[in-house]
Amino acid sequence: MLGIELGLRNVELNQMYADPDCKGNKYDFVFKYLVKWRNIEAEKATLRNLNRAINAARLYSNVESKPVF
Repeated sequence: MLGIELGLRNVELNQMYADPDCKGNKYDFVFKYLVKWRNIEAEKATLRNLNRAINAARLYSNVESKPVF
């Protein structure tokens, strides 16, 4: 899962997903954890680090897809 690869904990992700603002909407959920990651990492929240996390999450998932970038 991308959130885990970005360094967020399962507990944090579960709380965000259960938040009434998300209402089970995966797009709002992903946006919310990307914003949280950006705020935590500050200047380390680069496109390169995001790309690495996306590719690592894909590596560990069963979904076959093309690498990003």
